[in-house]
Amino acid sequence: MQPVVKVIILFLAAQALVCCNRPPASLSKQELLKYIADKQNRLWLEQEVNGITVRLSYQPAPLLALQEMEAYDNKRSDSLLYKTLEEKYNKNYYFLLKFSKNSKEAIRQLGGFDRYSEILQVLSFRMGNFLYVTTHQRDTLPLSDYYFDQSYGMTDGNTLLLVFDRLRLKDEKQFDIHLQECGLGTGDLSFRFLRRDLLQVPHLEAKLYDY
Repeated sequence: MQPVVKVIILFLAAQALVCCNRPPASLSKQELLKYIADKQNRLWLEQEVNGITVRLSYQPAPLLALQEMEAYDNKRSDSLLYKTLEEKYNKNYYFLLKFSKNSKEAIRQLGGFDRYSEILQVLSFRMGNFLYVTTHQRDTLPLSDYYFDQSYGMTDGNTLLLVFDRLRLKDEKQFDIHLQECGLGTGDLSFRFLRRDLLQVPHLEAKLYDY
């Protein structure tokens, strides 16, 4: 076999491998949820300290847009509404922060009402003091906003939706989300995400929101 032919074959094989590993352009809602949950896609990270599991998972704009659209009482599910919501969410990066212990809400297992009440106040109003991002250039960016889901012991973990300014991270190959000790006894934690993993998340199939 001629050297040139070998080079061409190797190049085509490499291209085929890249195509096989490339995620699909669009998925159904359930498929997208599975894609996010698949550890190989590197969209969530988890650490356990002192019996408390802390998970941080990326929440793509298409999914958040669809969830908000589904929550409309009048069920106005159409492509224009979806696009408007997706544009709104595309301005930021969203991550779901979850604290759990023994598959239950962590803050209900800390011992005593006073401790529970104190941590509840922190999660509800003061988490901006404990969360920030650092870039590979060592710039520090604050948490833009967050929402604490008060679920009253009805779920398997306490969750917060974190918001970070997407524009300020547009040139970063990677960034670290830092969680400082906030009273749960986990100490200071860091979670590193690669921006390319976030950018290649598939879109939702059009038929989900246009009918």
